[in-house]
Amino acid sequence: MEYIFPNDFIFGTSTAAPQIETAFEHDWQGVTSKDGFVFERTTDHELRFKEDAEIISSLAPHYRMGLMWSKLQRGPMENLHQATVNEYKFFLDDLKNRGVKIMMVLHHFTNPNWFSKLDSWEKESNIRLFVDYAKKIIDTFGSYVNHWNTFNEPNVYASYGWITGFFPPFKINPVKAAIAVRNMGKAHDIVYDYIKEKFPDQPVGISHNAVVFSAENVLGWFPAKLSD
Repeated sequence: MEYIFPNDFIFGTSTAAPQIETAFEHDWQGVTSKDGFVFERTTDHELRFKEDAEIISSLAPHYRMGLMWSKLQRGPMENLHQATVNEYKFFLDDLKNRGVKIMMVLHHFTNPNWFSKLDSWEKESNIRLFVDYAKKIIDTFGSYVNHWNTFNEPNVYASYGWITGFFPPFKINPVKAAIAVRNMGKAHDIVYDYIKEKFPDQPVGISHNAVVFSAENVLGWFPAKLSD
């Protein structure tokens, strides 16, 4: 069966800064996987901006990306690190000149160590810290952006961080998972309003991870429904 994509369908490529840049003082730095890989050096994206821009522009006209919070803001409420701002602007200028449209992700699973030490999304008082960072990113890089994504898969982040304990902060506490989701939701609302105030025509949303669970037997029926 042949499927025709609508004219406004967005084809693009996607990365996350912590997954392609060398780790810098964030809560995934030094994490060791089951196969022994230590999360530290990745693909040296920060050393290959021009090369990566060429690859990105050759594949699709849109690019979903993020910036490394821990590298840009090195303490609570601090100004953005200017050298890092300049590096990202060099990359974004190159993409813009190549005609690539940007979807900017503001939070993709990682937090600066200083934010984690304050209990990250478990504390409602920390919402203002993320909002401060987000506003500075919007003010600094907004002219490069076509679409905004405030949070990448907050359901996955909370589930793996506070229910299974697979992601930082490696906790098993469903109550704190719910609190984290609530606080990210509140942060999204504030940042959404700020983006719409600055750039009324730019779409703003959250990336959702939708998974369907099927029970193998009657005992699995309720957990499957709960997981859905």
